[in-house]
Amino acid sequence: MTGARGFAGELGHVTADHAGVVCRCGKRGCLETVASVPAILEACRVRGAELVSLDDLAAAVEREDPVVDAVLREVGATLGRVLGAAAMTLDPDEIVIGGEVAHVAPVIVEQAASALRYELHSLPTDGPRVVRAGRLRDSDGALGALAAVFHQSPLLVEYPAPAPSGGRDTQRSAR
Repeated sequence: MTGARGFAGELGHVTADHAGVVCRCGKRGCLETVASVPAILEACRVRGAELVSLDDLAAAVEREDPVVDAVLREVGATLGRVLGAAAMTLDPDEIVIGGEVAHVAPVIVEQAASALRYELHSLPTDGPRVVRAGRLRDSDGALGALAAVFHQSPLLVEYPAPAPSGGRDTQRSAR
């Protein structure tokens, strides 16, 4: 499902912090400005944890750096609030969180699941399961979009064409 204009499922540009920084899309406080790797690294640097790469973040998580842990928990809570709004609207059975940061900092997924449960606590159900993707990386969203194009394109929907049934030659003879 792509939606009427092709943006279905694009949560990166949902406003997560109305007073947040300006996003590359021109809006302020998009989820991307809070939960992307560059945004997380910047939030850690602002609080005194000098991280410049995802490897640095992974090392800080491994050594249980309290500044980094606090940043990651806040990011997870923000992500959970945005997911809560989406889950309230769409009622999914499962939410999969992918990307490299989810692999190096599973606390984001844990905190997002906790915030999501809070957001949906008034519903008479258990809510969706929140899981970390097994193998997804940051580029996999683009790969998934390409796969969706191939599956939804009217030009490619029946490619390769099914074999003719009955073993008969289906081509017209030239006369």
